[in-house]
Formats: sequence, structure tokens, C-alpha cells
Amino acid sequence: INADFEPIQLDSAGDVEAFLTEMRGGAYDGLAVSHPFKEMCMALVDEVDPVAREIGAVNTIVRSGGKLIGYNTDCRGVERASGVALEQNRKKITTLKWKKIVLLGAGGVARAAAYVFQRAGAHVVLVNRTAEKGREIAEKFGCEFVGDASRVSEGLDSYDIIFQATSVGMSSGGGALNGISPDTSPLPITFWEDHGNGVAIESIYHPRMTRFLREAERAGWDIVTGNHLFEGQWEVQFRLFT
Repeated sequence: INADFEPIQLDSAGDVEAFLTEMRGGAYDGLAVSHPFKEMCMALVDEVDPVAREIGAVNTIVRSGGKLIGYNTDCRGVERASGVALEQNRKKITTLKWKKIVLLGAGGVARAAAYVFQRAGAHVVLVNRTAEKGREIAEKFGCEFVGDASRVSEGLDSYDIIFQATSVGMSSGGGALNGISPDTSPLPITFWEDHGNGVAIESIYHPRMTRFLREAERAGWDIVTGNHLFEGQWEVQFRLFT
């Protein structure tokens, strides 16, 4: 295979639309879409794979016959990361069915995670800073929406899995991303010791060990890094691109 894979920074919806027009004309054959354009791109492509349509986000676009086709491979990444969690946890969780999962975020990865967990029969508690978006996803996938992180920290509930699907803790060339320091966690440090000792799954792969994971591990939780999610979704992307 003779191919190049390069990073391209787009800053606005107009930039994305212009880029996809170029791609449709033959400038590129494939595109991996990252935060925060996954939901927007679903409305800009010519065809959407049924799974991507059900999730409501596109993270992969392939040009075929002059048309742009949108796919979602994040769900495969979530399945892979969850599989690692089931294999390696000391709590002996062997299935997602009936397990209590806290899902942090309401973006493209969170949508894919809600889709996977719903199909597996888990009870999902959705946490998001923006109530409107959180409620929309909760209603779509049958989750329980509780509000922001301060609300999920209340009470004495014990959780089996915490899935981190926000961009909080992501590093951008070693500096802040969207004004948020990478040395930040979406959950207060007091959360971990008060809510059991299950598995913490991270979707961020740079840095490998986020503050979210460090604090979870320190409190005795098993951890799954974002590398597993990245490898799962990229494996399917590579097949689609080639």
C-alpha cells in the first residue's frame, strides 16, 4: 500500500465543510475525524453507515465513487477497551450486563460508549457539564442522566466501571487544550475511595496516564488506558481506508 496519513487542523465548521468539498473532488481518499467535529460531519457526508447513524456521530469518512461515506469505529474501540476491563479486573466482572457504569461526557466517544453499553444490557449513569446535551443522549440510549460530576459524587453508590469520554486531561503538544490543563480530572479526587473499587476506562491516549487514571489507580481501582480504545477503532479504520 502506498499511502500517506497526515494531521490536518481545522478550526471551524466552515473549514470542515470546505475540506470535505475538496475531499469529494479527490484531494483525499479517507479521513479520521476527531473531537469536536464527529457529530457535525454526519450531516455533511453523502451516505452514513447504519451503526454511525444510530450512534449519531462519524469518526471515519471514506471517498468512494465521488461520494463521501461516514462510519463510526469508536464503538469497536469501546468494545475492545471494555473487553480488556473484563479480562483484567480484580473485581471479577465478567459481563457488562446489569453492571452500573458511569459515563463521563456527551461527545462522539460518549455516544459510541452509550450505544455499546445499552446493547450489552448495562445500567448507565450519564454525567455531563451541559445538561441539554446530556439529557438528549440519555434519552436516546436509555441512560440515567444525573448532571455534572458533583452530582455523581453524592450518595454512597458503588459503581463497577467509570468510562471517561471527555477531552479533560488530553495533552496538546504538552500544553493546555481548550484552556484546560492536561493535569486535570473530570472527577474530584474524593470520588474514588467513596464509590467502590471497580474499573476506570480512559478514552484519551495522549498522555497515556492521565490524572483520571492516576487517581483511580492510587485508590485501588483497576485501570484501562486509552491506547486500547485507539487500537480498536484504528484497526477498523485501517480496513475501511485500504
